[in-house]
Amino acid sequence: MKIIITGVCGFIGSHLARKLVDNGEHVIGVDNLSYGFKDNIADLEDKKNFEFFNLDITSTEFIEKFKTQNCDVVIHFACVKSPRYGKRIESLTVNAVGTEHALEVALSSKARFIYGSTGELYGKNQELPFTEESSFRLGKPEIRRWSTVVSQMYSEHLCFAYNEKYELDFSIIRFFNVYGPRQRRDWMGGPQSIFIESALASEPMEIHGDGVQTRDLTFIDDAVEGTMKILDTPYASGEIINIGNDSKISIVNLAYMIWRLSDNQSKPKLEFLAYSDFPHLYEDIRHRVCDTTKARCLLGFKAEVSLEKGLKSTIEWHRANKGRNFS
Repeated sequence: MKIIITGVCGFIGSHLARKLVDNGEHVIGVDNLSYGFKDNIADLEDKKNFEFFNLDITSTEFIEKFKTQNCDVVIHFACVKSPRYGKRIESLTVNAVGTEHALEVALSSKARFIYGSTGELYGKNQELPFTEESSFRLGKPEIRRWSTVVSQMYSEHLCFAYNEKYELDFSIIRFFNVYGPRQRRDWMGGPQSIFIESALASEPMEIHGDGVQTRDLTFIDDAVEGTMKILDTPYASGEIINIGNDSKISIVNLAYMIWRLSDNQSKPKLEFLAYSDFPHLYEDIRHRVCDTTKARCLLGFKAEVSLEKGLKSTIEWHRANKGRNFS
């Protein structure tokens, strides 16, 4: 198959591209390198079945370039995550306009469209765990983190709208806290990235709020495997599917576990930061727990990598690649 991946130099996109190229598919990667890093695909650039284009998906050039590609699948992963330190307009624009452009490219080839969404859409809903039928509960518009959620929610609606009007085949993946080698080392990579860097340097691990908030962490290999099953299964057509690990851990316990797995012999150092101390209005999601019943029954997918095993692998990657930037 000929498959376009937007955000190919990002974390999930680069891992998926590598898997598809190894399987013999022809992958066309697109990224403007605003968040992703070229190093993530360095090993793919000499492959005959891989092409890379440095393009902004919000530009008309992106549509013009790929409208005649006659691709089989468009996998849309390019997005701006929670704008913790500004860039609210960028988040709204890239996530909304970028998705519309990617859908136009898929439509021109009558290709299948796979959208990489997020479990963050469930927001402040307290009915756990989150199934694909769970309601969304978002915070006030003054809180900039919700701009990403709103724009990705809009993107999901676009998928249904293109199906309704043009009968475009699509699937939506809601990923839950994907982590692993090649993740970013800052807050864009998630709390585990910060904790790992701090533990390896024997520095305090910064915990926001009381640390009792919980997360469902999904190792990158499982996230890629779930995506491959959605790609290979006709039953995923027109469906929203959670991809997660069916487990949860509190943030403070995640910090403790990472400190231990980093072979740090000193006493764990925790530094709690109250939300009121943030330089801007901030609101956290207290609990994000994934129900993967649909993925298991429809696709035969079940996450195989335990949190401890995944963290060990990720810590070793951080240790071996200290000072190098990846997304």
